[in-house]
Amino acid sequence: MGNDTELCWRVCLTWCHIFGNRADDLHFSSFFNEEAVKECGHEFSFENVKSRLLSLINMDNEQYLEFWQEVKACRHQCVAHKVVGASVKFPHTDLCRIQAEELRSIISEYVTQAVVNNLGPEWNKWQKYYQNQNNMNEALKENCSRLVEASCMKTDLLKLTNEISTPFDNSVLVRFDDEYKNLFFLDKEDELQNEVIPLEKIVGHDQGYGELTWKQNLLNLKRIKSRLNQLIENPHYYLNNIAGDKPSYIKVNDKFFISCGKHRSTIARYFAYFNPELFPSGPQISGAKVTVKYLDEEFNNSVRELKSLLSEDRLDFPACTRQFLTQKNTLPQT
Repeated sequence: MGNDTELCWRVCLTWCHIFGNRADDLHFSSFFNEEAVKECGHEFSFENVKSRLLSLINMDNEQYLEFWQEVKACRHQCVAHKVVGASVKFPHTDLCRIQAEELRSIISEYVTQAVVNNLGPEWNKWQKYYQNQNNMNEALKENCSRLVEASCMKTDLLKLTNEISTPFDNSVLVRFDDEYKNLFFLDKEDELQNEVIPLEKIVGHDQGYGELTWKQNLLNLKRIKSRLNQLIENPHYYLNNIAGDKPSYIKVNDKFFISCGKHRSTIARYFAYFNPELFPSGPQISGAKVTVKYLDEEFNNSVRELKSLLSEDRLDFPACTRQFLTQKNTLPQT
């Protein structure tokens, strides 16, 4: 069963509590009753509220009864109970959502009227709740959309990598110092903020451990399991600019080395591989800090030439050095 199906079934179950059985304590008829009419007006009667809900989803009583039966059948035979061989039409969960949003708006209106009618201080607290921007229908709808989207993502990376090998599993992340051993850099460096890092161009690290492959990072890094659980709970973290403690990298020419953020880099690499549709511009991590270093190519070339001359057996060191400096026109003038 996919995560998206499980989420829809949860919608079905919750809808049945609110709209399914009038004997259920959570059914909206238990709130919008004669007492509600007496306290806040006739527009909050059960019949008026129901009429408003049906109008929003463009149904009459007969059409709504058919829809109501479909959702109930799904709940009885597929969600709350499992009926083998049952032929059930899956309900339109979007209609369930629209109904729930409208009911929420009606409750908010009732709370506002309760405050106006001075029905008690407790209603002031509820008014603050419904007026909070994070609790508005649009904010909740956006959050639900993110949850639905997240439910369709492949986030169980340990299970996925156990079943499928990736082309970079055994690619080694080399140590920065080993990659540029005996090479010299210019003093000039550039510090960049909020950069986009192509994950395929990360070739190493500048941290206190030896060479590791991507797969070894995924399986063996300290605290990697807690980070993988965070991915399952909030995969959007790897799709947006990272706030707070940003990962950082060293860039030399077209190569990137992890300076800080080996967990995020490793998880992002595998997450992007198994969800390519979420990365239309290619696998990448955003919002990173980058230190750009520049090799002193002229000096490094000179050192290589000197080493080449020294490797010739016929030349001793003094003569070799003098020849090299003469070629470079660096001997002092006499």
